[in-house]
Amino acid sequence: MKNIKRTIIVILLVLSFECILFASLGNSKEEITFERSSILIKGAKVNHKFNIELALTRVQHSYGLMYREQLGKNEGMLFFYKKETIATMWMLNTFIPLDMIFVDSKGKIIYIFQDTTPFSIDKISANGLVRGVLEVNAGIVEQLGIIVGDRLIHPLFFDGDER
Repeated sequence: MKNIKRTIIVILLVLSFECILFASLGNSKEEITFERSSILIKGAKVNHKFNIELALTRVQHSYGLMYREQLGKNEGMLFFYKKETIATMWMLNTFIPLDMIFVDSKGKIIYIFQDTTPFSIDKISANGLVRGVLEVNAGIVEQLGIIVGDRLIHPLFFDGDER
């Protein structure tokens, strides 16, 4: 009985969140736009360029890659925060599995979560302060050999230089 009550509460919370989110978005996926950019992952094993969309506002952070049916091989989304924060991600209404790359203010990778589960409401976090999260297709991290300690090179991180 407790499990049923808990499940109903979770469902109601998710539905409430969606109602609030869609009210703030104007009930239209087309109204959310993202600036495009590119980012370089530089590491001992790999240098790889991705074409990305930038999620810079709270609304963009909330919407992210929801409802996307595909993501190109060299594409991703960078969630960038105005200051270091504890970023908590989830896969609500996200159709495609992702690898999530958590980075500090210098663009250094501090945590990687691989192969997320579509539609999951499980929380995903680096358990520490981050400045950004790069989401790419699941399997890319392993395929390219991206590891903790590699760097994201982009103007949002120290003007994109390699300090």
